[in-house]
Amino acid sequence: MNGVMQWAAVICLSALVCGMLELLVPDGNMEKMVRLVLGAVLLLAVLSPLTGTLGKLDLHAIGQNIETTDTASLTETVNQQIVQTAQENVQAVAQEILEENETFPQKIQVMMDTSQDDSISITKLIVTLDKEDNNRKDEAQGLLEEKMELPVEVTAD
Repeated sequence: MNGVMQWAAVICLSALVCGMLELLVPDGNMEKMVRLVLGAVLLLAVLSPLTGTLGKLDLHAIGQNIETTDTASLTETVNQQIVQTAQENVQAVAQEILEENETFPQKIQVMMDTSQDDSISITKLIVTLDKEDNNRKDEAQGLLEEKMELPVEVTAD
């Protein structure tokens, strides 16, 4: 009960001091700033009992839980997402190049290799066209190799 009385006394004293200081501040631009600061002081006075509670929390235990999180699986997931995004981007560029030439591929595969230093290299682009576009295989392959500067294999099914 003594703690509650002390807390109430701190709030009352803070409110009294803040009120007196607010009366001394001249009107103008500084008035808003002083009101902000005095409001923060009153808020801290109201929240002052929590400071003792926060000091008793075992923050070290919380940190240990964070450290034991499996970062290897997170890293693997991020690497997979990077590879997938790179494949999708290369496929989109190849599709756009072919469609500009009025060739519509059935399937575009991107063969990629990830080295030990986590760099990604595109080893080959495999494009599958419709049987109707069988006569355009060489043209599509040349176009893609020229524009994308990658080894390309074009087949027709």
